[in-house]
Amino acid sequence: MNTWIIIDVPNLVWRSYYGRKMNLSEAIISFAASINYLSERFLSNNFVFCFDSKYNLRREVYPYYKSKEGRNKKEEDKRIVGYTLDYLKNEFLLEEGYVNIFEKKGYEADDIIASIVLNLPKKDESVIVSTDKDLWQLIEENVSIWNYKSLMTLERFSAKYEIHPTNWKKVKSISGCASDNIQGVHGVGENTAIKFLLMKLANGKIYRRILDEWDSTVKRNLKLIELPYPGTGRFNLQAKRSGNESL
Repeated sequence: MNTWIIIDVPNLVWRSYYGRKMNLSEAIISFAASINYLSERFLSNNFVFCFDSKYNLRREVYPYYKSKEGRNKKEEDKRIVGYTLDYLKNEFLLEEGYVNIFEKKGYEADDIIASIVLNLPKKDESVIVSTDKDLWQLIEENVSIWNYKSLMTLERFSAKYEIHPTNWKKVKSISGCASDNIQGVHGVGENTAIKFLLMKLANGKIYRRILDEWDSTVKRNLKLIELPYPGTGRFNLQAKRSGNESL
């Protein structure tokens, strides 16, 4: 059995950078320290590093997708983080001997992560490292998510929300996703969406509003939120360090 530590690299780098504004050298040191911590925390050296493509296919379906992303980020911050991500992908990780380094034009790190965990043998375990809640739809008995503070497992998710994680994409399609600029059904948050799916929502104004907007808003959002995005493809993992693979 292998334990794979699958990292949403843009998420990790932005989180580290905002925690303490850093130059490139400091950012790389912080990243390396995170890798060492994760290896010790989960007793594995099987790392997978996933990156976003600068071009995003989802904008062809919904032009406003992530259109507000970065508005509150200073140009200097974006420049430093962008340079850090390129350096990690094209130099640092290769020099350190890591093999599972993935990016695919038009797709996000989330799509690559989803493709990987859905195609891994059931006997393998995966720990996704990210604070992106869209990834919760991937949680299974052998797939958990580390948000830098705690581990979201299938048992914890089911106890808290009373639904299976595969239904989380429906929750987000109903309630929307502010970070991705995806507008959900007006006035409906995650808790109300969960009640609707559990058939615990009273047949009132909000209930009827969700039904009225199901074909227009919810189905459109589902195309954007469901992982992986069509055409992502598959990625072959190597349980060792040496080389690089980038699509």
